[in-house]
Amino acid sequence: MQIAKGNGNKMIKNKNVETVRVKQLATHELSVEQQLYYKEITEACVGSDESRRAEALQSLASDPGLHQMLPRLCTFIAEGVKVNVVQNNLALLIYLMRMVKALLDNQTLYLEKYLHEIIPSVGTCIVSKQLCMRPDVDNHWALRDFASRLMAQICKTFNTSTNSVQTRITRMFSKPLQNEKSPLATHYGAIAGLSELGHEVIKSFVLPRIKPEGERIRQCVETPVLSNIDKIAAEHIKQLLQRILAPVIKTIRQPPDNVEEYKAEYGYFGQMLHSGVVKARQQPLTTAPTSTTQPKPPITVNVQPRLVPVSSSSAPRTPTIVTLPRPACGSVNPGSNLGPNQKYVFVTAPRASPSPSPSGNGTPTVVKFVTSAPTATSKVVTTPTQVTKVVMVTVAQTPSTSTIALAGQPLGVRSVFSGQGTPNLATVKIEQQPITSFTSDILMGGNSDQSQSQ
Repeated sequence: MQIAKGNGNKMIKNKNVETVRVKQLATHELSVEQQLYYKEITEACVGSDESRRAEALQSLASDPGLHQMLPRLCTFIAEGVKVNVVQNNLALLIYLMRMVKALLDNQTLYLEKYLHEIIPSVGTCIVSKQLCMRPDVDNHWALRDFASRLMAQICKTFNTSTNSVQTRITRMFSKPLQNEKSPLATHYGAIAGLSELGHEVIKSFVLPRIKPEGERIRQCVETPVLSNIDKIAAEHIKQLLQRILAPVIKTIRQPPDNVEEYKAEYGYFGQMLHSGVVKARQQPLTTAPTSTTQPKPPITVNVQPRLVPVSSSSAPRTPTIVTLPRPACGSVNPGSNLGPNQKYVFVTAPRASPSPSPSGNGTPTVVKFVTSAPTATSKVVTTPTQVTKVVMVTVAQTPSTSTIALAGQPLGVRSVFSGQGTPNLATVKIEQQPITSFTSDILMGGNSDQSQSQ
């Protein structure tokens, strides 16, 4: 900056002019589908069809694709509140506040950029002088309470140390409350708005104004000249103050509660607040929620028990390969019809659940021999054990002699070669070639010869 002296000793300042280019705002146009959606949503929200309104509000509360239409929706709400407050159209104001509630409930929307339109609209519905054509009949108090809860939700969601939303809103409500010339309806809205912000705000801004507020209410109630509208407003303020102040005073004042002290401190509302605090102290601190639903009876399932016999042979076992002793040469049973060159594979089936025998007599054990020769023999041997079926599959081999002993205890799924138990009465001699071992191929029914012949 240059300073030069001119005629008349006047100081002339030469300023350097700096050129700043301001970026023009970009216009985001909506597609045809978005324009149709905007038209349908706005008409449904403020229309007369309650079912369509419910669907539209549900769409606003849950649809994630409203970012481009959000500035237009906020402008629609702001302009609608301005017009309908002047026209005292209570129904449309309620519908617009329900739109604000739906937008606040949508977690996918970022409303902080549009609070400059939302907060004045909601605040107007709280502290406006008149919201309806017939204040003595229409329930505009419900709209003020609903808008107060919306304002508290806005403060809870968007308040930061930078924007100080709650501080500015608290100041907005405290100013009409301190103004003695404000209408009682405005005082009611201011008290309702402050009460939704918490107990600390009530103690700081509402409780100090109780005594002057009580004097004004007393004049409205006792003076017969005033209109019926002010009397109704005074009655609503009394009920609101009793509801919000009794829990707060109970925490800041210690018992016993003296009526005269309450009257001296709180004036006209002293006796009312005393009764409210006494009633609040008599109530328990925490009350368990009561449920009217009857408990469901327990479901009992009758399951018939199954008796499963427990034995050592109940679990499946792998086949056992046993080497048979080499018999003496020439020891052949003359009564056997089995041909020469035979091998034997024993396959046992799982034993069924045992049933008690009606008599103590022994039950037969069936031994079946299946050979490659065209003939097959079966021999029944009586033992004192339960029925056990043993199937023997043979392959032709050179003749020899071996001995098979059937155990006296139930075999089940165990191999007859396991060697458990002591030999019983039945002994069967079979001619066969001496076999050193049974291989897995023979157990699977193969024809390969893995044994050594004499």
